[in-house]
Amino acid sequence: MSQINAERYSRALIELAAEEKKIAKSLEDLKGFLGLLKQSELLEKVLHQKVFQRFEKQKVLEKILDQMPFLGTTKNFIIHLAKKNRLHLLPQIMDCLEKEIALRNDVERAIVTSAQELSLEERGKIGKKLETVIGKNLEIRYETDPSVLGGFVAKMGNNLFDGSLKSQLSLLQKCLESGK
Repeated sequence: MSQINAERYSRALIELAAEEKKIAKSLEDLKGFLGLLKQSELLEKVLHQKVFQRFEKQKVLEKILDQMPFLGTTKNFIIHLAKKNRLHLLPQIMDCLEKEIALRNDVERAIVTSAQELSLEERGKIGKKLETVIGKNLEIRYETDPSVLGGFVAKMGNNLFDGSLKSQLSLLQKCLESGK
């Protein structure tokens, strides 16, 4: 149910921001607000605890948002979420927004996981190769996971490219166990 609400709210914000041709700025504003929430435990507690009345939360939020260089549309959107007790949906709304923007720009989102941090040169090579294979522009998020051991794993939509040492060793083990 919360995913459905997040999608609905993200579509509403996109429609409002599209009228102003400021979709990217709205996304940037929401990222900034989420960053602010993560930095301030006190603010997050005030906004999420039921001890405070909605109007109290709204006043605190309005004072903070007045200090931020956000679009009016984004400020009103955040305040609306607070009024409806939906601020907890912000991370999901952000995810929906990013997906929708990527879809509108014909960009596929990808996650590349490697055992250690990749250099800019390695990232560039991997990105170009994956774009060639997929035939689309990619927005790539890079992550590290030591269990990969070496190589990398790339996830794009329903596609998974596993060039990790871990999977190669697993295949070798299965072959040895089966006697092939």
